[in-house]
Amino acid sequence: MKATVAAVFAIVLFASSLAADKPKTVDEAVQVLKTKWLQPKDRDWILRNTKDEVWARLYMGFGTGVRNQFGLWGDNQPLHDSCGTKDPEGCSSVILNRLWESGNQCAGMLTRHWYTSLTANFSLLRRFMSASKDFTS
Repeated sequence: MKATVAAVFAIVLFASSLAADKPKTVDEAVQVLKTKWLQPKDRDWILRNTKDEVWARLYMGFGTGVRNQFGLWGDNQPLHDSCGTKDPEGCSSVILNRLWESGNQCAGMLTRHWYTSLTANFSLLRRFMSASKDFTS
């Protein structure tokens, strides 16, 4: 009897710990993927590819893991609510897209910074060239 009670307790404890590990929001899901599932080389690959390419490559195998492990087939209502859909596949798509966006926000800021910097430098160069023409004429 004690062994049966101990086994049931262990199963309940194990099941509750699994439920506790499931992310409740899209941002939590992305954080779990970035810190526990993906290696640095994987995050780098995501950063270097388009959103469509990342989604296409990750949706079937990796996305299936997301749907299974994060409880998207029914028992993780808070995550469904955060995704804005009850559809497990739609929810995993939201998570994969946010994963790409989270990695590329910094790249987008750097790109904007470089663009702004280049624009300023070209503007300065144009003024210099214009002044040089006036000087040599």
